[in-house]
Amino acid sequence: MCSECNSSYKLQKDPVRNIDPLHNANAGARRKAFYSYSATVSNIAIDLTLATSEIDKLRPADITLTISAPGRNEEVEAWKDIFGIEEPYRDKCCAKNDGMVWLSRVIEECENYGLTPAQMLEAEILAAEKKPWHDANFLKKPFLLACQAVGLIWSTPP
Repeated sequence: MCSECNSSYKLQKDPVRNIDPLHNANAGARRKAFYSYSATVSNIAIDLTLATSEIDKLRPADITLTISAPGRNEEVEAWKDIFGIEEPYRDKCCAKNDGMVWLSRVIEECENYGLTPAQMLEAEILAAEKKPWHDANFLKKPFLLACQAVGLIWSTPP
C-alpha cells in the first residue's frame, strides 16, 4: 500500500483482527482480509451513482458508492473498515483535479478529436480498463458512467 494510505488511514489497525472500540464487539476476532501479494485476482468492482446532475454543486454526500467482489464480502468489509476507503473515493470524485477533470475531458475534448461525447466516453472507458491502477482509472470509469446516467454526457453535443 502507499505510504499515504498506511499512515493516514490504516495506522495501527490490524486488517485480520476485527475490533469495534465503541461496542467492544468481536474483540480481536479474526476476519478475512485481502492479501496484497496474492496471485488470485479479487475482481473488485466499484459502482457509483450520483444523486444530482448539478456537477458544480456535487458533494461527497451526493455519491453512493458500492464496492463488491464476488465471494469476498468479508474481505471487502475489512478493507472498508481499515482504510475508510469510501470517504477518500467520494472526495476524489468531487475534486477539481480528479472527477471534474475526468468529466470535462470527455465533454470538452470530444471536439478536438472529432468525436461525440458518447464516443469520447467510450474511449476514456477503454483506456481506464486497460490500465485500471493508472491515475485512479478504477474509479474514473464508474464516475464517468454515473455522470452519463444523470445526463451529464450526451450522445451528441447539446
